[in-house]
Amino acid sequence: MRWQDVPCREWSGATTERGYGARRYKGQTWLAHRAEWDKKMGAVPEGIQVLHRCDNRPCREIRHLFLGTVQDNMQDMVAKGRQARGEKNGHAILTAAQVIEMRARKAAGGVTQRALAAEYGVSEQAVCDVIKRRRWAHV
Repeated sequence: MRWQDVPCREWSGATTERGYGARRYKGQTWLAHRAEWDKKMGAVPEGIQVLHRCDNRPCREIRHLFLGTVQDNMQDMVAKGRQARGEKNGHAILTAAQVIEMRARKAAGGVTQRALAAEYGVSEQAVCDVIKRRRWAHV
């Protein structure tokens, strides 16, 4: 049976600020999915995380969980398109529309990176990175 054929078993108790289930286990507060792994599969090795295949933070269905490193978790996030890109990034100053406009104006000529930087309120390096697609490459 594939994990996708098994419904999530969501924790219905307390949750963390980030939406993970939180419960008392072994005299301490644990993330519910991590406690579930410990109960059913054994101790999680040091430096390893319990990850969700389903991307449902309160889920504690053992078939939806797997072990991995921080890097595995980041690769899973990127593979599933869950990373904060562009305007979803809380630090973004530009919008996708501004990036498209900036690239078009630079390609048409007659405007410097310095002028674009001043107009859009970013550094000249940021403009350079946008134009060369080192930033906002997905747009």
